[in-house]
Amino acid sequence: MSEIIQHKDTVPDSCLGKRLDQTLAIMFPDYSRSRLKDWILAGCVMVNNEVLARAREKMYGGEIITINAEVEAERRFEAQNIALDIVYEDDHILVINKPNLA
Repeated sequence: MSEIIQHKDTVPDSCLGKRLDQTLAIMFPDYSRSRLKDWILAGCVMVNNEVLARAREKMYGGEIITINAEVEAERRFEAQNIALDIVYEDDHILVINKPNLA
């Protein structure tokens, strides 16, 4: 299952001269710079209602940034409480007898 991300905000004047990817990292710190850059390259980021697909575009402050992106849900694995057949254990090695479940 995926999640739709939608954000709209105004670039602060403090971002004058910064690149688009740097500006997004400041404005949306909940997302990694690499994810933000991927969104830029995928055309998911609009500046003043125009898609900018280059992370190096300079910002002046006052631009309207719109992000419309889709994020795949993270797969999480839960540990299971199972009995382990420990054959040998010391400070450096652990040997476990894994039964053949074929």
